[in-house]
Amino acid sequence: MNFIDLSEKNRKQLHKEILSNAENIGGKDIFLQMIEDIRKNGTNLLLEKSTTFSFNGGNISWNKSIYKDTFSLLLEVVKVNGDMFEGLNPKKQKSTLNMLKTLKPVIIKVKPKNIKDGEGFTLSIVETDIKDNATISLMFEIIFFYPAKFAKVALDYDK
Repeated sequence: MNFIDLSEKNRKQLHKEILSNAENIGGKDIFLQMIEDIRKNGTNLLLEKSTTFSFNGGNISWNKSIYKDTFSLLLEVVKVNGDMFEGLNPKKQKSTLNMLKTLKPVIIKVKPKNIKDGEGFTLSIVETDIKDNATISLMFEIIFFYPAKFAKVALDYDK
């Protein structure tokens, strides 16, 4: 997904959210450094038995271990832009739904190293909307899967 492909409303909303998250951990540079550190470690850091990850400006923690089969299915879903259930056979739909149910209670907390830098922020892997539709959180995707360039463009959007 490219930032420019989003609607104007979604670009503005994402810019505000990502800027707020960056400011809550010490600024744009620390936010981008966090993403770079995650890339260096690999996206499989969520599979570690330890549910914490330290980066130069703070740490990330999550409340529940994620297993390899769940993570593999999550990777497949992240690669699909649009309806994650489209074209799936019933067995695959059920496993995707079970994956979403498994990941729904997972909360990721990002805290800065220095408390003066901000209060940090939390995010969920799975978001639900009013219609009970479950989707993977865009902020989660940006932090753990998208190239750092996407976050940089989103942060600098108003310039």
